[in-house]
Amino acid sequence: MNLNQTIMRLPLLVEHLKGSQSGETVYACHLTAPDSQVFVSNYPQPEFIFKHAEGKQVILTQVTLWSKISKESQGGFPIGEGFVFFADSLADLMDCATLKKAVKAMKEELTDDAKTCELSCLGLDAVYFNFKDQERVTVDLAQYRACKFIKVIPTGFRRAPINYADCQDFSKDQAELQFFGASGYILESLLHELPEPEKYCANPELNVRIGIEVMSNTN
Repeated sequence: MNLNQTIMRLPLLVEHLKGSQSGETVYACHLTAPDSQVFVSNYPQPEFIFKHAEGKQVILTQVTLWSKISKESQGGFPIGEGFVFFADSLADLMDCATLKKAVKAMKEELTDDAKTCELSCLGLDAVYFNFKDQERVTVDLAQYRACKFIKVIPTGFRRAPINYADCQDFSKDQAELQFFGASGYILESLLHELPEPEKYCANPELNVRIGIEVMSNTN
């Protein structure tokens, strides 16, 4: 089976939002729609948890975020960097104390020129993203991630081509995010398509590209 032929952009829903939208024009649910509208948080330091629209466990191969470059504020300031966490348990992504420690530890591992990288800490898997001077950033996951929930934790405003980070306070000012998307497989569909022997034997492509967690779901 050619895994690349089954990759799709996954339909997502917003499971949880820390804070709320500013005004009544663009709601958080619109973050999964790839268009020109921008979500503006009503509170500083927003956080977003997404899930598959049908609640399926998925295998993520890629995540994409958009942050609009505009000289005119939409009511907040565009997000420039942050982390995307993956988990099967919603409770793991609602554990604020553990996530705060993980973010702090992961920040210490970053290099000054990092745009994207994959990290693990305190049993949590995440990717770091930084838009730099681009409106979109895409992270192709070297190790595919099996999960039911995805949490986006922004950590700062955009620094380029307009530097908001040095003149705005991320802990006090409203933030903007345009779009979040993810690509991959629905796990049960992937396992259904595998030839019967491959469901119970170590499959090199699955083991290397997706990881041992997928194989454990076949038992």
